[in-house]
Amino acid sequence: MRFDLVLGQEPESRNNDNTKGDKMKICVCFKIVPDLDQVLESDWKDISRGLDTSYVKKMINCFDETALEMALRLKEMAADTGAECTAVTVGGGLASLMKGLYAVGYDRVVNIPLEHREFCPETVAALLADFIKSGNFDLVLFGKQAGMADSGMVPPLSAELLGLPFVEDTVAALLESGQLMLEHETPEGLEALKLKCPVAASVGDAEYAYLRVATLREKMAASKRDIEEWPALKTEDTILPDFSRESSVEECVMIEGESGAAKAGVVYEKWIEGMIS
Repeated sequence: MRFDLVLGQEPESRNNDNTKGDKMKICVCFKIVPDLDQVLESDWKDISRGLDTSYVKKMINCFDETALEMALRLKEMAADTGAECTAVTVGGGLASLMKGLYAVGYDRVVNIPLEHREFCPETVAALLADFIKSGNFDLVLFGKQAGMADSGMVPPLSAELLGLPFVEDTVAALLESGQLMLEHETPEGLEALKLKCPVAASVGDAEYAYLRVATLREKMAASKRDIEEWPALKTEDTILPDFSRESSVEECVMIEGESGAAKAGVVYEKWIEGMIS
């Protein structure tokens, strides 16, 4: 494990030294997605064009959920100087899920309206970057990929539009004497980085994969709060992708033979012939 120093851009209106008492501002970009296992096969071709999937259970994308929890843990670590957590999503989803973020400790929950184009990473990245620029955030977190397309393009595209250093596959985050440190996966193994804010990062398989659970009292208080709406930029028309569910046919064949070796020989011959894989 090694430590590198990554320098971010120095915002004109912000002191970049977290040790001087500035409140840390964290933004987490998340997406509410349908449970794909519940989507009917006949509906897949229309799902990117605004198909009503109200019959399908909705959930926060798994990697985004990890990023949301990571931000809350950093907020707890920054108790001395204070921290503010903002969650933003494009295209909306389920109000109860979004308000649930207030219940677990988020200070702001923001929705950027978007109809039928949430599968266009360039559009989503542009909308997120527009909002993030307004917030003067120290740290921007994304789940490394989201939704059925799983392109993983939104985080790096957003970071490029923002002009921020970008750390991929983050698995842990902490503050040491006001210094932000991120641990991420690389082809050579885990690497720990000492970072100077602002910076953006995508979150992968962290140790804590789930968002904390709020108490009933916290949920009731959060239900009275409103979701903020950020006006969406005008975007150009884009070609919507088509989705389809892969279908596979599984067959069970009983292998006959007097011994295990004989059965293994039959399997080997069928594999050579290309009958099995």
